[in-house]
Amino acid sequence: ICSEQGIYKYPKVGRRVDGGSSEDVSLLRLVKDLREVKQFSFEAIANYLNSKKYTTVCGKRFNMANARFKYLDAIREGL
Repeated sequence: ICSEQGIYKYPKVGRRVDGGSSEDVSLLRLVKDLREVKQFSFEAIANYLNSKKYTTVCGKRFNMANARFKYLDAIREGL
């Protein structure tokens, strides 16, 4: 990542100091729904998202920690 020249390795990733999440709102809603309505664990949410071919904004596969932070982002944004 080279912010001085305006070149970013992951252009979809926003700056955390600006607040909010860089993820799509529909993905955050899905994670929150799976956690609260269907009572999935974070590991089960990560496996579900990977089976549906979702990726993080960096193009990586989801893991338990990613799912947990996406859930917390959904709560923080009031979805």
